[in-house]
Amino acid sequence: MQRNFLLLSAFSLAHLMAIFVTACGIGIASQVSVAITPRQATVAAGSSVDFRGDATGPTTFLAGGWWVQESYDRDPNKDCGFLAAKDASFANCPFGYVVIGSDYPHMPSHATYFAPPTPGTYHVTFEAWWGAELFVTTSKTASAAVTVTP
Repeated sequence: MQRNFLLLSAFSLAHLMAIFVTACGIGIASQVSVAITPRQATVAAGSSVDFRGDATGPTTFLAGGWWVQESYDRDPNKDCGFLAAKDASFANCPFGYVVIGSDYPHMPSHATYFAPPTPGTYHVTFEAWWGAELFVTTSKTASAAVTVTP
């Protein structure tokens, strides 16, 4: 009898924790704000533009990330967001790439977009995550359109 009670207690505790973490995320989402500046930019092919991502939320854990949306849409594992310029190249990033600033993962966050040699309109995305300790309970994104000219 005691063994069944302990199993039931552990099972119930796991479910309560899952419900708590999920519920926290739902409550936080309405209190979260994400912004990227500038919202639009025009740059020449092969040049760069700096961005700032900022977020506010009601919890103590806050982190952010950057990527090129067109690359992410093609393959989420190759989003062309890099922590160091030495790791970046246009070889695997035909839509350009983002080098995340040294302030990563803190807010505000900065990144530099390096435009590809191909003209077009590309999108830089900033995402912020909120949670408590090790649990990410919610995230939001903001994007900026970058027009690359010849």
